[in-house]
Amino acid sequence: MADDKKLIVKTAYMYFQEGRWDKAIGEFKRLVALDPEDLSARNMLADAYGKKGLMKEAYEEYAYAAEGYNKRAEGEKSHAIYKKMAKLEVGNLDAAQQKKQRVISLMVRGDSANEQGNYEEAAAAFQEVVNIDPENWDVVAKLAELFARMGKNKEAAAQYFAVAKSYQEIRLFKKALVLFQKVVEMEPSNVDARLSLGDLLAREGQELEARKEFQAVAEYFITQDQLDKAQQCIQKAIQLKSIDAHYLLGEILIKKGQFDEARTELEAFLKIKASHVQAQFSLGVCLLHKGSLDEALAIFGKIVGKQADHVDALEKMAEIYQKKGAVKDAVAQHLSLGQIFIGQRIMDRAEVSIRRALDLDQQNIDGYKKLGELFEMRGMKQEAGQAYLDGMKSAQAQNISAEAAICEQKVKAINPALLGVSAPVAEPAAAAAPAPVVAAAPVAAAPAPAPVPAAAAAPIVPVAPVSAAAPVQAPVPKPVAVAPAKPKTALSPEQQAKRLLSMAQSALRQNLYDEAVDFLQQAQRLMPEDQEIKAAYQQVLRGYAKGVTTPKAAAPTPAPVPKAPVESAVDMEARIRGQVEQEMKERMEREISAKAAAPSGPSEEEKRIMEETRRQIVEANVAVPQEPVFESMPVAPTPAPEVVLAQPAPSIPAAAPVPVQPAKQVQEDEHITETMAELYLSQGHEDEALRILTEILRKDPARGDLRLKISEIQTKRLFPSGPRASAAPVVPPAAVAAAPVRVKPRVSYV
Repeated sequence: MADDKKLIVKTAYMYFQEGRWDKAIGEFKRLVALDPEDLSARNMLADAYGKKGLMKEAYEEYAYAAEGYNKRAEGEKSHAIYKKMAKLEVGNLDAAQQKKQRVISLMVRGDSANEQGNYEEAAAAFQEVVNIDPENWDVVAKLAELFARMGKNKEAAAQYFAVAKSYQEIRLFKKALVLFQKVVEMEPSNVDARLSLGDLLAREGQELEARKEFQAVAEYFITQDQLDKAQQCIQKAIQLKSIDAHYLLGEILIKKGQFDEARTELEAFLKIKASHVQAQFSLGVCLLHKGSLDEALAIFGKIVGKQADHVDALEKMAEIYQKKGAVKDAVAQHLSLGQIFIGQRIMDRAEVSIRRALDLDQQNIDGYKKLGELFEMRGMKQEAGQAYLDGMKSAQAQNISAEAAICEQKVKAINPALLGVSAPVAEPAAAAAPAPVVAAAPVAAAPAPAPVPAAAAAPIVPVAPVSAAAPVQAPVPKPVAVAPAKPKTALSPEQQAKRLLSMAQSALRQNLYDEAVDFLQQAQRLMPEDQEIKAAYQQVLRGYAKGVTTPKAAAPTPAPVPKAPVESAVDMEARIRGQVEQEMKERMEREISAKAAAPSGPSEEEKRIMEETRRQIVEANVAVPQEPVFESMPVAPTPAPEVVLAQPAPSIPAAAPVPVQPAKQVQEDEHITETMAELYLSQGHEDEALRILTEILRKDPARGDLRLKISEIQTKRLFPSGPRASAAPVVPPAAVAAAPVRVKPRVSYV
């Protein structure tokens, strides 16, 4: 049999080469009869038919052979046959064969153009094939590949998606999976492709990748407000054991108004990922809608503690404070939001936040100032001037002259014309005038009663210089402090002191130490015997000495309020101490330089003053050195002999005043420094200053400057006005320090 087949093949090839087509056709038919799947024999038979002019028969044999090669995945051989088929004349073919032959011709043309790099021509040929035969998936795949090469991702994705769906329908899942992945890469927003890809990935056991696809589709549906579809997708991810899907499901349920179900999902998620900020925020939203204000406030406060600029949490906190009636805290939150938006240059939202604060508190000076700053940054001068003007009026209504002056200066700089509608602007300056008038010229008060009746016309005060006829009446404007009219608008000293105390506590809550001290000083001047003010002031000073900037009396806010980062208490103490010590050092250097430039000996006036001072100290039973050791050497550069601090002398009567107490046992946590002594002394706490200076002198007996300082404080305390105040004015410390001092070894201070 095999020998007969070989003989037939040899004979057929011989007839074919000789052009004896009939004989060759006969031999090839014998071969096909022996083996119908001999595609090579069918290919040669088709060639013989073509030479003979039998196009229909040739087409049928070519088609059979090409299909057979395709089934065997021998694409090159089938492609070679298609090229032959494309050259056949179609006149003798029926309609179906002509259509198929046309397709084959286009495919051959497209393949040829593709090989030559002419992608446009190839794409056009393949597109025509698809138009003729839409289900020719091989050509569709080639067209998609061409579109991808040409950078037409949208068209390529559409073709790949069509092929992938066809493969999925005929259960060629792996081929479909590859094509769906290509579609998603080219067109991530193709929801249908991602859903199909997720299903195929889950089928293939790739659960992690499948979860990602379902979650991505769910997020897309959430943005499109298609919540039901989003929930269906996220449920698929949850079935694949996705933790993140619980958070997304919570977001979907919140949007659907199902807050209890959303809270359950979010709490389940936060058990695994407790630091997820957005999930915490969503949980706070659920609690807020269910009326759990304190729980919601705690969650939002925790978020702000981690992210001080989390504007959504700040807005919710302001909303909660407003619902709870804590207007002050709500205003603070809105102002913080406004500042954050200004920093981010989101001016519209900044204005909205600041105006919300002013709606809640129409007297909030900071709100008007921030609004003015905002308008200045936006170049809206008219609006900025009006905002500062409103702030000035609010400050005047609250008798806060400093803030009123600041706002007034802003108005003058931006739009002075606005002050024309605010006549009381000059009142703060007039009110401040009496203090220097009384202190400057108390003798001039005698002629003042005569023109007092004429002072009823207060508006004439600015035109006072017109009265040139009587220069003696120049002091007339001084009593025009309108003392009788002041109580109508001003607060009583007690009310002012209480207001200043409240302002000091507010400043301490914001770590504004200097401002708090200033407010407490003013309060003490108004109410020197008020125990509450004294206690607050002492606590502030002791807290400062220990490095603590916020007193215990400061009431904490209900929830953490976002603040700008501040330096630690230790750093602040070190910085302030360093500044004060540097100032003291510079002052000492200036004094030393002045001493060096001054004459070596004291003047007669200085000697008289020193003798008078010593005489007063002796009269107060204070031991003073008498035996001279160094006559004219300045104190500062001279090393002093050892000083022994003795206990109170037995000879001093019990009733005698003792200006300097024995050194106390100082607690380890207090700072015994000259800085603290200067601070206590500047605030009028002489006992504390003397205690600290005495302790320093005990540790360093060579400090002659400290002995002089202690002597000055003792003299001032024993004789506030001085027995001969009119004849011997108080000597400046610099003059005393520059004078020569008689020092006796081993002096005892009582």
